[in-house]
Order: sequence, then structure tokens, then C-alpha cells
Amino acid sequence: KSLGDFFYTQKDTERAEKAFMKSISCDDASASSFISAASFFTGVSQHDKAIHVLKKAGEKFPDNTVIMEKTATIYESLGVSYRAMEEFRKILIIDPGNKKARKGLGINK
Repeated sequence: KSLGDFFYTQKDTERAEKAFMKSISCDDASASSFISAASFFTGVSQHDKAIHVLKKAGEKFPDNTVIMEKTATIYESLGVSYRAMEEFRKILIIDPGNKKARKGLGINK
């Protein structure tokens, strides 16, 4: 678990946010660091920050379909379906058989 996760479990969201932001600012930050940070922001209803984190992650890891799925899921929850569909389409370019993306686009085959 990360330091951000620890602070979050202790209900210290201010320190958790700082820890997550620091973890993704490192040059060697992993895709999972970005996903964890975005999950934190989603969990505290800061969807704009979650999207911002995932956009940065997408720039660093442009072929990571997990990042795209997380982004699409947040857009769906916000009712921004056209953005979610854009993310699902990007996933299908990389992984045409991706079930979650196909379902998100209403493709059953």
C-alpha cells in the first residue's frame, strides 16, 4: 500500500492528496500510481482531479487500456457519455476484443 492509501484510511484526506500527488510527480511513477491517485480522488468526489490525473497518466502511458477504462468509467458516472465512448473507442484500437469497451459501446459481438 502507498502512503496516500495509509493517510486515506486514517481519514487524513489532505495528507493523502499530497502523498498521491507527490507519487505521480516522480519520473519513475508507475501506471498503478496514477490509477491509485485517480481512485482516491474519485473516492472523495473530486472527479475533476481524477480526470486530470488520468490525462497525465494517458500521456505517460498512451497504450495502457486500464487507464482508459478508468477514465471512461469516471466519465460514465458523471454522465459525460460522449467522452466515455471516446475512451472505449481508443481501447478497441489497442485491444479489439476488450469486453468492457465493447459493452460500453453497445457492441455485443
